[in-house]
Amino acid sequence: MSTTFTIAEIRAKSDLARLDGQVVRVIGTYIEHDTRPHGYLMTGPDGKAVKSYTIGVVCLADRTVIDLDLLPNAETAALNEKTVAIVALLEAAPAMEPGMAQQVPRPTLHEVQSIALAPE
Repeated sequence: MSTTFTIAEIRAKSDLARLDGQVVRVIGTYIEHDTRPHGYLMTGPDGKAVKSYTIGVVCLADRTVIDLDLLPNAETAALNEKTVAIVALLEAAPAMEPGMAQQVPRPTLHEVQSIALAPE
């Protein structure tokens, strides 16, 4: 007996809360940001921590930004500013700490399984 399942698709902020902790397909515009002089520690392909000055994010149609836990490379650079479909594990934005100055937390995609141009 074969079991099939459908991966939920995210195109707007309203889809995020109900799909927290699930593997999802996100459709949005992939953008790479140069963060110099600030670096970010990321997990490299060999599992070791790597300092990167470039981070990738996905912007949904409603302007919601989702961080991408993926070390940018030549393949992702070719997708910069293009509409992509990403299959990954979604983690909702953490709660803000009361009474502290901080960046507004954003949701993150972890354990990226695939990233490719989205079909038109």
